[in-house]
Amino acid sequence: MYLAQLKISNFRKLHKVDLSFQPGLNVLVGANNVGKTAVIDALRALLAGYDEPYPRLDGEDMHRPKGGAPAGDIEFRYVFRDLDVDDEADFLAALRPGDAGKLEAHISIRYSEADKTG
Repeated sequence: MYLAQLKISNFRKLHKVDLSFQPGLNVLVGANNVGKTAVIDALRALLAGYDEPYPRLDGEDMHRPKGGAPAGDIEFRYVFRDLDVDDEADFLAALRPGDAGKLEAHISIRYSEADKTG
């Protein structure tokens, strides 16, 4: 199993981003201040357990167009492919048929109202 897609909406500098990953090692490369850390934090949002304090998002994490108000809810969408039978059992509620006819796990996290206290 591997993370095949990550879609990020309204998070920090990223209004809408659709990233595709390949099995194996993937590397994020880019200039300073373009959103690489935001991508890593979107991954952390999925990996954090229920009792873990991360991620702590606040109003500053919402995407704001230049000189504008926040653009909407923060949303992360993850698509996992190449699931084996055990993975399918673990992600039963998230399974959907993919383009190639194989099952994929689709998981979404939405922050509809940022924590105003930080």
